[in-house]
Formats: sequence, structure tokens, C-alpha cells
Amino acid sequence: MAVDTEAKRWGMLQLASGPSHYPLVFNPDASGLSAIERATVLKLYGGIAFSSPATSAALSGTVTTATEAQIVAGGLTVILTLTNDTWVAAGAAFDAQRQNIIDGLDSAGAEATGWNAEVRDKEVVGAVVRTSDTVVTVTLTAAAAYAVTANETITATVPASALVTSAIDVTASPAFTVTAAAEVPTTTAGGGRILSAPTRRRKRLKRPPGAPERPSEPIARVIAPQPPPSLEALSEALRALEGGERPSEEGVAALMVRMGLETPPAGEEATLAPVLERIAALQQAAQAQHAEQIRAIGQIVVDLDQIRAARETERKEAAAQQAAAEADEEARREEDRRQALMLLLLLLD
Repeated sequence: MAVDTEAKRWGMLQLASGPSHYPLVFNPDASGLSAIERATVLKLYGGIAFSSPATSAALSGTVTTATEAQIVAGGLTVILTLTNDTWVAAGAAFDAQRQNIIDGLDSAGAEATGWNAEVRDKEVVGAVVRTSDTVVTVTLTAAAAYAVTANETITATVPASALVTSAIDVTASPAFTVTAAAEVPTTTAGGGRILSAPTRRRKRLKRPPGAPERPSEPIARVIAPQPPPSLEALSEALRALEGGERPSEEGVAALMVRMGLETPPAGEEATLAPVLERIAALQQAAQAQHAEQIRAIGQIVVDLDQIRAARETERKEAAAQQAAAEADEEARREEDRRQALMLLLLLLD
């Protein structure tokens, strides 16, 4: 605050205002003053520093419900949103603060393969993006070595060097917890203990003496019968494939069931691959069938042409024979007329 004492404030007010016949009342409380009143007091008092709203940071993103497996896989987001402040300008100024922002993502735990060692200290600065003047997004990369025995609580502290207004570091709220994969035995209402799924897998039953060894060959996997696909899912999948797009997961599953394929346990691309292979095989078979149909149609056309040519030849031969017969008949008639004329002449003589 620029003004140190009440006496100094009174003196500066009297100096600025001049002699007054009215008693002046000093109220150090600035609440309720309008903007112009605040500006006037600031001018008369020589620089009263009214307190500006404090900077705060809110933490959100998909990391707020993170599990140990998700941290290992990567791809979760930490979103830091400022209030009453902004991030330093994009470019070199912000790029220089990215490591400081990562360093502010601190775990309360101290496990050798925990957050601080495997996530915070190994995160790349390229994971930090200035989304806007008030928002920064950190997209966590995969942390294959991350492993903890208990839940970790992570607190994000925004460094003052990354802020335009605040001169102190700002703790984002709320903190978030990473749920450890290691399960703790739970006590039931009846006093019994339920072992978690991982614990049950690790707990082995002892083989009784004399019992045969467990066969080493793999047991055939039983595939449950698939329900018939819905017409809507099939239609959607076929429209997507015709448009050169990837069908939805429901559409892919419907296609695979319709084609008699088993859904593999891999990711999306592996799930779609057998469908595309089957479609390609069907298209190839359809093309071969189409080619055979074209060949058959071509043969039919050739056969029709031959039939037409033969019929045309027969028609021409019949026409020629008809013309010859007519010519013979006309010649015979002409001969009859000639003979009749000669007989008439003989009778007249």
C-alpha cells in the first residue's frame, strides 16, 4: 500500500482539496465505493492500493478418477483453469514454464516407483499445452514403470513464474487421487475376509499328496454363443463401410456375429481386421461371380448372334427358293399362253 498512515492520508486530502468549511470524515473502508469514487480516492490519497481479487486455479480433467492402470497406459488429462489471472504469453515465454508446471504436479507419497519418480520426473514438456489464456492442459504420457502399493494424492501447484499477475505460487483445487491396483482384503459384515481378485489369483491351493499333476496343455477356450445382431446395428455398420468410415463398436460386433467370426481380445484395429478381411473376401467372391456372369452373358450373346445369322440365311434361302418357284410358274404360264395363241392361229387359217 502506497499510503502509510492515516495522518498522511488526511494531509494529502487537505492539500488536494484546499481549505474546507465543512468537517471531513475519513473512512478507511473502501467497500461500497463506486468505480469513480475509487479512482478519486486513489488520486487524492496518492495511491491507495485496493486489494485485487486473489488468483485461484481449478483442477479438472480425466485424471481426477485415475487408476494405476490408467496412469501406466497414459492419455489422461490434467486441466488447470485460472481465475483472476492469465498464463504468460504463448511462445517462448510459456514454453520456458512448461517444466515448472510439470514440477508442480507433486505427490504426497514417496514410493520408489510412484508418481514423483515415474510420472512427474519423466514427463515431457511437450505434454503441456496452453489451451487458452486461462487454461493449460497436460496430457500424461505412458508410464510403464509406475507401480504403487497404496493410493497416491497428487496436488498441482501453479508456479508464479507462469502467471501474469500473481507474485506467489497458486495451489490448484481440488487435489486428485490415483487408485492403486493392489487390493486390500476386505472384512464382510459377518466378520469374514474377502480376498480381492488379484489376491485370489495369487493364492494357490496346495495339491493333496498323491494327486496327479495339473495338465500343462492349455484348456480349450469355451466361446459363449453370440446373440443375434440387431438390424439397426448391421445397417449402421454397412452404411459406415460403404461411406469409407469405421463402424461403431456395436456395428463391428454385429458384423462379426453375422459373419460367424469370433471377437478377438485385442484393440479396436484388431477387432475390425477380421471384419474387413471377411468383407474383402466376400467382395472378391462377388467380383469373381460377377465376372462369371458377364462371361456367361457374353456366351449367350454370341450364341444369339449365331442363331440370328442362321435364321437370316434360312430366310434368304427360302426367299430365293420362293422367287425361283414363282419364276418357274410364270415361265410355265407364258408357255401355255404361247401354245394357245398358236392353236388359235391354226384354226383361223
